[in-house]
Amino acid sequence: MEHPGIVRVLRQVLRRGGRAQDLWLATGSEQLAGFNDVWTCDTHANYATLQFKKPPERENPNNLVLSFSDCSMADGMVFEDLVPSLMEWANYRQGHGSTSGMWVLFPAYGGGGEAFDFKFVASWQNLAEQGADYDQYNESGWEKGNELFRGKLSCDSSRVYIATNRRMADSADD
Repeated sequence: MEHPGIVRVLRQVLRRGGRAQDLWLATGSEQLAGFNDVWTCDTHANYATLQFKKPPERENPNNLVLSFSDCSMADGMVFEDLVPSLMEWANYRQGHGSTSGMWVLFPAYGGGGEAFDFKFVASWQNLAEQGADYDQYNESGWEKGNELFRGKLSCDSSRVYIATNRRMADSADD
């Protein structure tokens, strides 16, 4: 089944990502050499991204906490069926004081054979903010999550990372 709204957004994301890749290939050789000194990676994967909750301006946008979960839709579900639940979840989190950002990432290039439909990603400025969200979820947020997603979606356990941003896209790339 064709979903023109989702397809349109994914095409826009891929066009923007292409400009960033061209810039990286043209100017990133020095950074790449430094990267290869500490880690050899023969894979380059790309994900198309949809934002469901914009994070607030960060005190230090170069450091943050990220969580990733691999998610699969229930049989018969399509992503557009999940959009209202994802939007309501973002509004619920916002209404309960969450400072997170929330995104859905679809495999686009470099993968193949994924055992999931998309990644659900959240970000926080620090572990204290991530912990506050975890505490609220543990207290009662899980009930709202079950209400919105039971029978529609299953996700594995989140992996949480402390991240340092090494390269920021120029705001002109929007």
